[in-house]
Amino acid sequence: MRRTAEPPQDSPPLIGVENVKMPEWARVDERVADAGFGQAVRALPAAIAVVLRLAWRTSPRLTLLAGLVHVVSGCVTAFGLLATANVFTALLEQGPTPERVLQSLPAIAVVMGSYAARAMLDAAVAAVEGALRPRVTAAADDAVTAAVVRVGLIAFEDADFRELARQGARFGVRSIETSLRRVADLTSSAISLAAAMLTAGLLNPWLAPVLLLAAAADGFAAA
Repeated sequence: MRRTAEPPQDSPPLIGVENVKMPEWARVDERVADAGFGQAVRALPAAIAVVLRLAWRTSPRLTLLAGLVHVVSGCVTAFGLLATANVFTALLEQGPTPERVLQSLPAIAVVMGSYAARAMLDAAVAAVEGALRPRVTAAADDAVTAAVVRVGLIAFEDADFRELARQGARFGVRSIETSLRRVADLTSSAISLAAAMLTAGLLNPWLAPVLLLAAAADGFAAA
């Protein structure tokens, strides 16, 4: 059998490798890849501020409306949870009977109405965000274009700058659109968590810290 020739163990280094360095446009990706959980949490307020400033500059009315609808949706969620807890307490405290079920029908109707209102508010949130997101994306695209236009033509002789401009126009604008959606999801989750903690605390004070601990564990796992 023929034996495959093995490469020499002490192969000479490639010529010119010592002069190769990481391009400037890739340093951001390197910092993101090396960032830990603490760094990501500390950078979160600044990232949210960038997105909110851009959204406010694009359309203050839609930005305020989106925040208002999120707050109202959270309040309706808290009311629905409280109403649900009251219905279950009334039905199960001394055992469900046909009389108690009939007496609880108005409260059950209130619970169903709160969940229907929550569904309508979710649809309103989606509509407002659907109107705001294209405007923010267009504003981010215009900002990148304006920044590139102000640069001298000699800068385009640099391959690193050309790649940085290309990635900023492509991935940067796309990340702004994604970040706007994530900020809305984060706001909705925070309001829902606050509503759930309020409801649990009213039922039993020990339930609120337990719920917060479970939410913290889920958040750490998701991060």
